[in-house]
Amino acid sequence: PVGATMALAFFGLMAMVVTGSYRSVERVALFFGLFEIAFLAMAWRAAPGIQPIVAEALRAPPRDPGFYTLLAANLGTSVIPWALLYQQAATVHKGLGPAHLMAARVETLVGVVVCQVITSALLIAAGATVSAHGALHSVADIESAFTVTLGAAFGHVVFVLGLTGSALTATIVVCLTLAWSVGEAFGVGSSLDHSPAQAPWFYGA
Repeated sequence: PVGATMALAFFGLMAMVVTGSYRSVERVALFFGLFEIAFLAMAWRAAPGIQPIVAEALRAPPRDPGFYTLLAANLGTSVIPWALLYQQAATVHKGLGPAHLMAARVETLVGVVVCQVITSALLIAAGATVSAHGALHSVADIESAFTVTLGAAFGHVVFVLGLTGSALTATIVVCLTLAWSVGEAFGVGSSLDHSPAQAPWFYGA
């Protein structure tokens, strides 16, 4: 049920933020993010083989307007101000300095590669399964298309874990970014290491 699900997500997020430090919240986000590995299982089972994937990847249609729409969509979901704001604030709250710059760059590179691998897995799974189902109008439609190669029961579990993990990770990141931005804009305390009494603007946001 939507109401129960939203309430669980809301109270879980608030409990995590009020009782945790930045380090603990980061670990929770990473834990949920690990569920996105489920999409790799979908791609593995649905993939038509490495040869067709490589051939299609190299066959970019330069005269197809849809290709540029897809390209713009990918860029639009990658170069995003709130992600830069999040990384900037997270760098401060981790206490990183010039000595940590190389390690931070490597960490960012690993994150980018993992993100693109998961995105590629979704594209492969979609390309191999979705076309056979026609138009998709709901999450249930997408689930039925994506899980056809995994079986109904196992596929349902894998899809729900992957979708839930990505959604909860995104929720944590976006909410923290908003709260940090409000704190910076008003010049008030904006740290998870502060109590709600010490940083009311941050926790209010």
